[in-house]
Amino acid sequence: MKKTYVTSMPNHIGAFLKASKCFSQPGINITRVSYNKAVDSHTLFIDAEGTEEQLKKAQQRVLELEKL
Repeated sequence: MKKTYVTSMPNHIGAFLKASKCFSQPGINITRVSYNKAVDSHTLFIDAEGTEEQLKKAQQRVLELEKL
């Protein structure tokens, strides 16, 4: 199953590393990462592949990360 996540990435060292761990821990493959700096350099699009359960876990982790 494929899914695209849209998140706001803070501008500090290690921010993407923390976000990528949300996907690697449940065993999800990140297939593409992109952004459009002409629109907003902090909005990140992450395409990922995994099972429905894995993707739900990643979504929960990303939401928890955004609250910090």
